[in-house]
Amino acid sequence: MKDAPACLDIALKLGHEELSHLQEANLDEAERLSLERKDMMDRAFAAPLQEDRAEFLEKLDRLQSLQSKITASARELHATLSQELKKIRSENKRLTGYKKGSTITPMFNAQLRKKG
Repeated sequence: MKDAPACLDIALKLGHEELSHLQEANLDEAERLSLERKDMMDRAFAAPLQEDRAEFLEKLDRLQSLQSKITASARELHATLSQELKKIRSENKRLTGYKKGSTITPMFNAQLRKKG
């Protein structure tokens, strides 16, 4: 088992990779990296703290600031995707209107017959 500061170093590295994948909108890879980062964080907190506590706290502070950057990037991506979905919905409504306007409706029911 790795010591806690080494696990935090790996978690920082994974967090930076996750941030870059989020900025590139590669969500599958970002999700995989976030799960790996979570596992490293769990290992860091489960490992006995053998070294300097100040180093551990400094790395935790860096992870906290990195997490805020990741969260901000994810919110921006969410907003962008939300705007694109709204545009697609309005485009679908517009095209549906054209479809309804272009259909020819008969003056009488086709099932009616002239004879009885």
